[in-house]
Amino acid sequence: MIIERASNWKVPPPDLALAKDDVHLWSLDLDQSVEKAQALTHVLSPDEIQRAEHFYFEKDRRQFIVGRAWLRMLLGKYIHTKPEDVRLRYGKYGKPQIAEMTPGDVLHFNLSHSQGLALYAFTLNRAIGVDVEHIHHLQEEAQIVAYFFSHEEKAVFCKLPADLQHLMFFKSWTQKEAYLKAIGEGLSRSLDSITVSLTPDEPAQLLNVKGEPEEHLRWHLQTFKPAPDYMAALAVEGQNWNLACWQGA
Repeated sequence: MIIERASNWKVPPPDLALAKDDVHLWSLDLDQSVEKAQALTHVLSPDEIQRAEHFYFEKDRRQFIVGRAWLRMLLGKYIHTKPEDVRLRYGKYGKPQIAEMTPGDVLHFNLSHSQGLALYAFTLNRAIGVDVEHIHHLQEEAQIVAYFFSHEEKAVFCKLPADLQHLMFFKSWTQKEAYLKAIGEGLSRSLDSITVSLTPDEPAQLLNVKGEPEEHLRWHLQTFKPAPDYMAALAVEGQNWNLACWQGA
């Protein structure tokens, strides 16, 4: 089952707060004007400004600035500090984390972007991962299925109607990516060791992780379409949480 964009994305209230059982998901169009991007550069750290300057194309540079500035603004909102004062550190495989946190609830977050669309996910005391992909034609799709899908997934995939295989490919891929980002391992783990749900009428679900028989019980997955021609997935540790979807500028 895939959530369509519809009316699920709302403008956040001025007094927005993140409760312990909340998951906040933000959607943002990165393709902002040059003027807006320039106005946001003041919140970036020196190393982020340096990274922005390394982009060859101006559009990519502008989207990077907007994406990082919004991450800082959202983090600042949740931890009650100025965006430019947010300090980040990175895990072994590059997952960003807040460098310094006051005692109490720990803010977990993750982000993903594809073709000008960015998603940001936030929660308290739960690991979280999000992935978004632009749905497009892949000449190597059959090879990717052969090498990176589990045996169980390939058995299901080959029985799907041809007109559904392409969409379900992205459903599987985003679920796996979201899970790997949630555990902070990225693509360091073999994708064919992970099995997720793969049919259009089946809820998103982590079904099996090779060598970890209880791992699937720790996670709840959700797939959704944040915009036309995009597929996304969210992986959240634990159960019984409430999802709110907010629209950025």
